[in-house]
Amino acid sequence: MLQKNIYTGISFVVLIALQFLVFSNINLFGTINPFVYLLFLIQYQLNSNQAIFIILCFLLGLFIDLILGTAGAHTIATLTVAYLRPWIVDFSFGINSDISYAIFKGTQLANQLSFIGIIIGLHTILYYSVEYFQWHAFLIILKNAFLTAIITFIFIWLILGFNKPKK
Repeated sequence: MLQKNIYTGISFVVLIALQFLVFSNINLFGTINPFVYLLFLIQYQLNSNQAIFIILCFLLGLFIDLILGTAGAHTIATLTVAYLRPWIVDFSFGINSDISYAIFKGTQLANQLSFIGIIIGLHTILYYSVEYFQWHAFLIILKNAFLTAIITFIFIWLILGFNKPKK
C-alpha cells in the first residue's frame, strides 16, 4: 500500500513538472500543446478510493492552471473526467469487467484505445469549451480539441509503450 502511494505521489509531481517544463513549451500549429498529465487519470488504480482520486485530480488541475495561468479550465476538465472515469471504464472494458488493479494487463488493444481516447477526447473538448466559452468559437473549439487530442494521444501512447514491462 505504501509503495502504491509513493508511486502515485511521484507520478503526480513528475507529470506536473513534465507538463510545465517540456510539454507546455511545444506549440504545434501555434497553439496546440499535448496534455501529458492526463496519464495520471489513465494510470490511477481503479480499486482505490474514488473520493481521494477526485481530490488528487482537483489538485492536479489546479496546479496545472496555476502554473500555466489558464483560469480553471484544466481543473474543470480534469475534475469532470475524474468523476466520469468509472463509467468510461465500464463503457470501454465492459460493465462486467473485473479490472481491479492494472487497466492494461490482459485487456484487448481496442479496449485500451477506447479508454485512452475517450478520456483524452472528453478532456480536450471540455478544456477548450471552458477556455473559449463562446458560441461563435465552436469551430475553433472543435479544431483545437481534435488536434490536441491527436497529439496528446500519440505522446501518451508512446510513453505507455516505453513503460510496458518486458516479457
